[in-house]
Amino acid sequence: MESTQSTWQTAVILIARLIFAAMFAMGVAFKLMDIGATAGYIAAAGFPFPLFLAWCAAILETLLVIAFLTGALLTPAA
Repeated sequence: MESTQSTWQTAVILIARLIFAAMFAMGVAFKLMDIGATAGYIAAAGFPFPLFLAWCAAILETLLVIAFLTGALLTPAA
């Protein structure tokens, strides 16, 4: 069974992907501008290894931005 999308559906999906990519890119930018503050928030929540977890979060969000923009492995990333 083949499913076809209308032009509107394709446009809406593309716009949604761009919006999500922009939101995650903004999150990455804020994390990288002050990774110490991000680590401080993580430490305040009681998690161990806050700096390591802050870098893991920044890397994960960077990979999500790439996935949203390229479509590569988007379903597993979501």
